[in-house]
Amino acid sequence: MKKSFVIVCYPIGRVGSSAIMGLLSKFGLSLGPEDVSKLKGEHNPRGFFESKNHNDLLRTVFPGIYSETSPPPSIRELLELSKTNLNRYDEFISCNYKENTTYCIKSPWSLSLPMWNAMEEKYDCKYIYISRNIDDQANSLMRIWKQHEERAVFANRDF
Repeated sequence: MKKSFVIVCYPIGRVGSSAIMGLLSKFGLSLGPEDVSKLKGEHNPRGFFESKNHNDLLRTVFPGIYSETSPPPSIRELLELSKTNLNRYDEFISCNYKENTTYCIKSPWSLSLPMWNAMEEKYDCKYIYISRNIDDQANSLMRIWKQHEERAVFANRDF
């Protein structure tokens, strides 16, 4: 029997992926071997509901691309990096998601989709693609940037 995964995909942050992952967790789907719901932040006080180990792997597989300030890769770059790192990603999934249950994993910027597509014969995958009204998303991002800007000005006013 194939392991089952629900892949929550989104093009850029502030689309509600943490809320969707939180709901899927409440419905009984596993977020993985870690207690990922305890990963919280200032802008997601209820939790990000994502795997730190998975994020660390994506930062390694997509160096200089997967961060808060870099633009998403081109399709060509994404496919090349995915092909090069497919075995590494598959090994990570096999080693970290061992139980016979349905797991949920985030795919920020949809980076891991080419690898999941390549592993369809091995895993039973369902996809949830999230988008948000672009004005709402931009306003959410701007609120965060404004808070950081205000802190920087406050911290440097006596400098």
